[in-house]
Amino acid sequence: MDIFAEVIDHGERTGLLGYREDLWRKRTGMDKRLVLKLFNETLNWRASMDLMIGRSLQLTLGARGLPVTAFSINAGEHDDVVYLERSANKWPLAPEHFSFFLLDDGRPQFYRLKRDVIDLGGDYTLFSHRNEVVGRLDGKVFTLGGKWRGRVHPDHVNPRLLAVLQLFCGMLIFNGSCRRHVRQLARDVRAGRYEPKIEKQESDLYMNPRRVRWGANARVHDCTDCAICLWAAAGPHPLNTARDRVRSAAAPHEAPPLAMPGMQPHPYARGVI
Repeated sequence: MDIFAEVIDHGERTGLLGYREDLWRKRTGMDKRLVLKLFNETLNWRASMDLMIGRSLQLTLGARGLPVTAFSINAGEHDDVVYLERSANKWPLAPEHFSFFLLDDGRPQFYRLKRDVIDLGGDYTLFSHRNEVVGRLDGKVFTLGGKWRGRVHPDHVNPRLLAVLQLFCGMLIFNGSCRRHVRQLARDVRAGRYEPKIEKQESDLYMNPRRVRWGANARVHDCTDCAICLWAAAGPHPLNTARDRVRSAAAPHEAPPLAMPGMQPHPYARGVI
């Protein structure tokens, strides 16, 4: 992990930004990915930002070669993943746009970042879904690498939005390189010069949350239409359903029932796990 930037809030350092140098500098093809990490001042992890090569290639090929980068952002204190994507609706010399949304108690808040038309230092304006200006990222012109000053309207200030904007500023240092990497990959895939293959850590980000999961001593059926059974090597069997949670009174080594009353058994369920 290479630390390349710091976060300053009211004159005090509150965070650090780093990236996986081995993945970005030493890999090629679809194994080359940008992974940024945000830490607090004591180097405890706060959030991550991953360049989704597979998703970016899908959007780029769909845009007929225009590089469309897609990123996933994972904040440690939140269950929801934030997806930030570059817009494919872009004319030559027109400013680029990025969009994302945040979930707050099931309610989405949509945001759009627009690069300024007259832009010298990488300036972006943050818009809400009502097309209201709610934030600003002012890039400094004469800096080594890049420096941004961020401002957000008080009604929209929250830790997750600030983390997204901080990671976005860190990504801007690699923005041009990411576009060129995705553009060249799309050309090679389309011409048959490269066989697509998703890197293992990235493939985990595409996993189905309702997939059948295997553990060391358990098999979990994660589905909303059947019983979700968990058989431990010893002890009673906790059974979860989509509607309620009950505790099994089965013997320690007795297989759990395939389904709760009134529910269909899981298609992968077995009498013995």
